[in-house]
Amino acid sequence: MPSPSNLPLSFNRDRAARQLDARLEDLLEKLRKNRPSEDPWMVRRAYEIATERHHDQFRSSGEPYLSHLLEVAHILADMRLDATTLTAAILHDAIEDTEYPVSRIEERFGADVAHLVEGVTKIGRLKMMAPEARQAENVRKMLLAMVNDVRVVLVKLADRLHNMRTLEYLEPGKQQRISRETLDIYSPIALRLGMSVVRGELEDLAFRYLEPEAFFALQKEISEKAPSHKKFLAAKSCARKPAWDRFTTCSPCASLPIRSATAMPRSA
Repeated sequence: MPSPSNLPLSFNRDRAARQLDARLEDLLEKLRKNRPSEDPWMVRRAYEIATERHHDQFRSSGEPYLSHLLEVAHILADMRLDATTLTAAILHDAIEDTEYPVSRIEERFGADVAHLVEGVTKIGRLKMMAPEARQAENVRKMLLAMVNDVRVVLVKLADRLHNMRTLEYLEPGKQQRISRETLDIYSPIALRLGMSVVRGELEDLAFRYLEPEAFFALQKEISEKAPSHKKFLAAKSCARKPAWDRFTTCSPCASLPIRSATAMPRSA
């Protein structure tokens, strides 16, 4: 069988299209599960338009640009956001990258989607780089002040999160610039919105590119200590069980005499 690089271009394109279509169906399934009363038609229609507008655009990884738009929408779907937000996520680069008019978005999807897409576009046009903390705080305040719908910020955070997850494909200079911007601007905004999981991932990813030696040293240390941490947590979990359950179901305790196993103290 020929290697992927030797396959006809049309075959690779068809395979990529099938993969994108499958990701769309996964997205619609999340929407149906999280928001059963909402009509997924709007999201599907946005995907069709994005496919048309971004058909000749690719990311630095070589993947179709449409894959990024879908992954941003998936991040938001995992937050249980509505169809309007998912639609805006899929269309969020249409104005900037394909010159698709905001009036056309409003005509086809309504004022809410148009407002969200336009808001994300405006944020993207801000000069985000802030070498000093004071300047970064000014940018954060300006960004939040210009948005009157928090969903605009959520789409932008999801966009930045997926960009950080795929930062490995960019040159080192861009990796450092984007990571610094993420740490100075986007991570504090996620914290302010109470999005601790997003904030933590943004900071971890930025740390990887800003301080790679320290990052990989810490990663190695955590990996080496993982077995002892796992054993400690297992013992704690075991100690919270009733004495007979500890003796019959917990492997560390099952090897002990009954007197020893049942005498293990419970943690408070």
